[in-house]
Amino acid sequence: MRKELLGVVGVDSGHLVITDPVYIKSSWLHESDKSPVVRFWGRRARRVASNLQNMGYEVIKRANVYEVGIDNIPLGYDYDTFVRLIKDFAGDDKIAVQVIHDSLIDKVFDIADNENKGGQVNYPLGHPGLGVVFQSGLGDGVYEVWAYYDDIEGWGERIVKVEVVLIPEEDN
Repeated sequence: MRKELLGVVGVDSGHLVITDPVYIKSSWLHESDKSPVVRFWGRRARRVASNLQNMGYEVIKRANVYEVGIDNIPLGYDYDTFVRLIKDFAGDDKIAVQVIHDSLIDKVFDIADNENKGGQVNYPLGHPGLGVVFQSGLGDGVYEVWAYYDDIEGWGERIVKVEVVLIPEEDN
């Protein structure tokens, strides 16, 4: 068996999805029935969440990511102002902030927020096979994707396994 680096995948949500791209538009993306949220994570996220809660905001923690719903943002604030407030609370430390307007990321967080840190994505009718979602090791970053090749009789050389290295063995 031969092993080759396919490339790298960048992660900004702390999660990865494996799916057939033909299904992204038809089965993943649709009008959300949820209001937009502001999400944040990073070293000072807990402190930021505490400060927001002290100001009366409802902050929810999901899979090491904190979120504040649109209904909690006061009149007179737009998303940019609220994002600046979050970054001010974080101080000099880096903190990632996203305004989420769709339900795809909600699906990903919901599926991966369990003891296995990942799980099955079902088709809209409920049967398995649409994809798999999982948390990306230590969070955001760039991760290597490796392919293992083998000669399959009657087919020639094919990829038989794909590996995403989330935490290199020397870092364990």
